[in-house]
Amino acid sequence: MIPRTIRTAVFAAAIAALPLVSFALPSNPGQSSANAAGQKQVADARMEVEKCQKDMAAIKKRVASVFEAKEEWKTAKDAVKQSKAELDAAEKPVLAALVKKPEYAAVAAKRDAAEAQKEEASKPVSPGSEDIAKPKPDLDAALQTYTNATIQMKKMTKDALDDDPKVAAARQKYNDALAAYNALQVQVDDAVKLDPEYAPAQQALATAEDRLKQARDSVAAAARSQREADAAASKSKSGSHAPARSSSSYGSKR
Repeated sequence: MIPRTIRTAVFAAAIAALPLVSFALPSNPGQSSANAAGQKQVADARMEVEKCQKDMAAIKKRVASVFEAKEEWKTAKDAVKQSKAELDAAEKPVLAALVKKPEYAAVAAKRDAAEAQKEEASKPVSPGSEDIAKPKPDLDAALQTYTNATIQMKKMTKDALDDDPKVAAARQKYNDALAAYNALQVQVDDAVKLDPEYAPAQQALATAEDRLKQARDSVAAAARSQREADAAASKSKSGSHAPARSSSSYGSKR
């Protein structure tokens, strides 16, 4: 008969050789299911909003097509396109002359140098590289110089365009054409509101947007509640594992 100590050792070795099997239990399957349901409600509500927006756009496009077929509309649209091309043509020589001016070129050079300094200051240096001992430019100073130069260049460009009479005339013509076109667009907007399909579509969109907001608020509230519950559980768990006060010293003092 095998002695008891030998049998115990053999049994312990056999147990140790068995593979360890772990069972991963969901931390909170109910919460996961509720979260998935909430996210689905948000997705469904968002799809409904997008559908209503497309319906509204289709109504406006249908109504606008009636106006766009009119000669007045075509003339106004062509006037905007033509006047914009004339404005671009008037600005082109002014801008070409501006970049050749020494004062503008000096500011542009300052901006480009600051941009190079920004890149150099932001470039990472690998350990052991020869550049690690090389001082980097001041990033804040480079950013400030770049910003100041950019603002100055924009002001110089605006002043040059504003001072040119041909540009001023072309700009006025373009603004007038655009105003005439926008006036016709107001007619389209008014006609859309009178369309019999507009009011129901607008109400459907408002309802869908409200449903989307409620779904998002519900998901946010559930997430907030879960965070608070997790924090409370963590705090309770930490308190339960607090070390007990030792009583070995009680009664030792006489």
